[in-house]
Amino acid sequence: DYPNLHSVPYPSSLHFKRFKHLMPQFAYVQDRKSLMLFIGKDDHGDTLVRKQIAKLCKQYDDKKECWYAKKWMTKYVTYKSKAVFCLEPAGDSPWRKSLSDSISFGCIPVLFSDLTDDVAPWFWQDLKARGRVLVPRDEFVARRIDLKMLLQSMPSELLKLMQTTLREKSRRFQYSTDDDQHDGVRIILDNLHREAIDMERRGVCGYN
Repeated sequence: DYPNLHSVPYPSSLHFKRFKHLMPQFAYVQDRKSLMLFIGKDDHGDTLVRKQIAKLCKQYDDKKECWYAKKWMTKYVTYKSKAVFCLEPAGDSPWRKSLSDSISFGCIPVLFSDLTDDVAPWFWQDLKARGRVLVPRDEFVARRIDLKMLLQSMPSELLKLMQTTLREKSRRFQYSTDDDQHDGVRIILDNLHREAIDMERRGVCGYN
């Protein structure tokens, strides 16, 4: 048990400006042309989930339903602003940089791992219930979950809530180009400060 070990997400490819409030990547649902998007290979990470996703996307054969980009390229990151949901199976570690990119582009992340869901609690413990979709991995691998049907059946009110949450909280997952009271650096510093005060209060402050 490592009570003082804390995880942080990879910084996203976007870097906001403190005073920039109008961010076009947060388009509403009707402006996003694809239901779901997956960027990544299927030969590493959780290969069972990744291969299943790749197979489904190929079967749909329609980018409006599932956009699959196997080879990562910088320009592909912007595709996340054109999809409603971004599929985020576990990679070589529970958290993927792609997940930070999805959140920063306002693309609702779809997770398939409880480990991924538990990473970086400082950053999204208070918002993930209304900012992501968690799919039971084993049920999906066993083909007992129709991903397309699941995502399409989401009530419009819940969909709007999730997009609003990402729009309001996405700054946490990037490092702004100037001093920003709401970016990833600030989240780390504020939480470290709070942890230090708590440790001192409990009389456990010091080095081991």
